[in-house]
Amino acid sequence: MNDTTQTVSHEKSSFDRATVLLLDDEVRIVETLRLILRPHYNVLTAINGMTALEILQSNTVHVIISDQRMPQMTGVEFLRRARVVSPASVRILLTGFSDLQAIIDSINDGEVFRFLNKPWSNTELLSVVQEAVEVARQLDGAPVVKASLADLAKFSHRDEEKLSASDLCTTGVVLVKTSNATLFEQIKRTQPQSVVVLHASTLDDALDMFTQQRVTVFIAHFESVDAAREEALAFKLLKRDMPALLTIALMHNADANEIIALINQGRLFRFGTLPCKAGQVGFFIQSALRQSLAISATPQLLGIQRAEAVDMREEGQKARLFARIGSICKRWLGAAA
Repeated sequence: MNDTTQTVSHEKSSFDRATVLLLDDEVRIVETLRLILRPHYNVLTAINGMTALEILQSNTVHVIISDQRMPQMTGVEFLRRARVVSPASVRILLTGFSDLQAIIDSINDGEVFRFLNKPWSNTELLSVVQEAVEVARQLDGAPVVKASLADLAKFSHRDEEKLSASDLCTTGVVLVKTSNATLFEQIKRTQPQSVVVLHASTLDDALDMFTQQRVTVFIAHFESVDAAREEALAFKLLKRDMPALLTIALMHNADANEIIALINQGRLFRFGTLPCKAGQVGFFIQSALRQSLAISATPQLLGIQRAEAVDMREEGQKARLFARIGSICKRWLGAAA
C-alpha cells in the first residue's frame, strides 16, 4: 500500500465529508481502520510520521488518529508536531500498550482529545471519531496559526518552558487542592502576583471555594489511591458541567487506566507525576491561562474541552457530590441543578 491513500464513498461528495488521517506503521492496522471509516469519511493514510506531517501541510484534516509505538517517530512526538502544523485538527492516540509515560506525554505534549486502546471496539471507534469530527466542524473558520514543516525545528516544548516576562499571563484564578502547604507555596511562587492562587486543603474546601470564586484553572493533588477515586469523580463532573475550566492533576503513583479515564472523561489539560519541579507545574498553569484567554477570544475552541459522559451507575452512588457540583454550576452558569 502507498504511504498515502484517499478513499471517497459514492454516497456523498468528498466536499461534504470530513477528512480523517490515519497513521500507523503496520499496514494491516491502517487498512483495517480505513475500511471501517471510509463509508463515513474521506480517509488519508500514512505509515510514517514525516509522510503524515506532509499530508497535514497540504490538506485540511479534521481528525488525526495516530498509533503510539512506531519507529523513528512515536505517536506522541508526531502529535506534538501535528499540533503545530495543523492546530485545528482533533487528535486521537491509539495504542496497544499501557505505556504510562506515553499516556502522560500524549496529554502534556500532544493535547489529545481521546485515547483509544488496541484492540478497539468498532462501535467505540466510530462514536469517538464522530464526536471528534463534530468538534472539528466547530473549529472551522476559527483563527489559527499554522506553521510549515520548515518551522517545526523552531518549536520545542522544552524551550517553551522558558517563558519571558512578556509571555506570562497575568490574569486568572488558580485553585490548588492539596494538603501539602509546602507544595502549594512552591506552586504559588511560580506565578506573578497578579494571578490569584488559592489554596484548599480538602475536596470539600475546594468545592466551597468554587461557590465563591470563578476559577480559571483547577489543580488537584490526588494524595492517595483511595482518595483519588472520589476526587477524580468530582474532577470529571466539574469539567463536564464547566467545560471552560482548565484542569491539572498531580499524583504520586499513577495508573494508566486512571489517567486514560481522566483524559477521556475529565478532559484533563495537563498531568504531573510527583515529585516534580514546581516550575513544571507553573508552566502548566501558564499554558492553561493562555488557553483560557484563547477560548474567551475564540469560543469555538471550547468544543475541544468536551468531556465524555460519566457512568450513570457511578453517579447514583454519589448523590451528595453531584448536588454540590450542580449548585456550583447553577450559580456560575445559570444551569439547571
